Amino acid sequence: MRISTRLANLLLLGASSLAALALGEAALRSAWPQPLDAAYVWPDGTLRHLPSFRYTYTRRDFSNVVSYNALGLRGRELTASPAPGTLRLAVLGDSFVEGKQVGDDEVFTARLESLATAAGRRLEVVNAGVGGYGTGDELLLWERAIAPMGPSVVLVGFFANDVRNNVDRALFDCRDGRLLQVQEPPRPRVRWLYEAQKSLVARSHLAYLVKNAARGAAPDAPERVAGAWLVEDEEVFALDPSPRIQRGWTLTLALLDELRRRVEAAGARFAVVAVPNRYQVDDAWWSQHVRRLGLDPAAFDRRTPQRRLGEWAARTGSELIDLLDAFREANRANRFYYVVDAHWNAAGHRLAAETLLRELAARGLLTASAPAPP
Repeated sequence: MRISTRLANLLLLGASSLAALALGEAALRSAWPQPLDAAYVWPDGTLRHLPSFRYTYTRRDFSNVVSYNALGLRGRELTASPAPGTLRLAVLGDSFVEGKQVGDDEVFTARLESLATAAGRRLEVVNAGVGGYGTGDELLLWERAIAPMGPSVVLVGFFANDVRNNVDRALFDCRDGRLLQVQEPPRPRVRWLYEAQKSLVARSHLAYLVKNAARGAAPDAPERVAGAWLVEDEEVFALDPSPRIQRGWTLTLALLDELRRRVEAAGARFAVVAVPNRYQVDDAWWSQHVRRLGLDPAAFDRRTPQRRLGEWAARTGSELIDLLDAFREANRANRFYYVVDAHWNAAGHRLAAETLLRELAARGLLTASAPAPP
């Protein structure tokens, strides 16, 4: 009798706990939805997403469905080779390329493909963007997942914070003028436990909140560096950059050199796409931003990334597609970026796709021949 009573009490406690968790999850989804995290370290060490996963990504500015294929890349499933007569174009990059701030049909890679189809061009665009990536991550992803797809054209989306990411991730280093891979990306020690945790955090708003609370993080919180709030890319725009940023540029350009070399060795065409941030595009937002942080606007050149990339492209004979002027010319009161999230909204993705299609066609990149077999 005593054992039965204890068992009944345990069952009652378990049921009550599950009910409380279910109520907490429902309340959180309704009142304070979390930006669920589907980023996932694959067995090959690359950071991609949960395979064949679909979820709703919610921030203060938006809420939309995001789909990943069996390769952990955004978009529909991919065949081993493109359909006959179809040009396969892969876009490497970070969160701006991944574009989970808009729906599956609104992200610029999908729009680029649909615009090309409407113009009578058979184009398949592979979205190989992963939030938080730097150029070093993109180099590894190219080798381990994208090169085997045999794309004819490869675009690398460059965003200013790549300069910091490449230093902070510390996957590669420049020594005696040579680029060296100095470490592998960190991998989970207990695979099954990691996979269970990532699966839960990608589906449960309550689990995501608990994880962030344990890390002391909060959604939409700006980064604090050296006693000042740095929301985006002030360090990279600085006329007198820190040693960290100087090293970051050296490393970034060396990584672009190596990525270009490997892509072209595989028989594909290569181009870099310079993705502007909202403070480069909207002068009023920049003025408000530096005033709020107490910074001297004369200490910054917002075209630094374009200048550095332009010098690199001229030196190496590389293609550089710069989106900044197109965005500045069409901008009206920060119309292309979310206020809190600071990524492109649907209008931003649409303009990026339209500009890219025009530039790719003008440079002959949409008529590239298929890569030669290895």
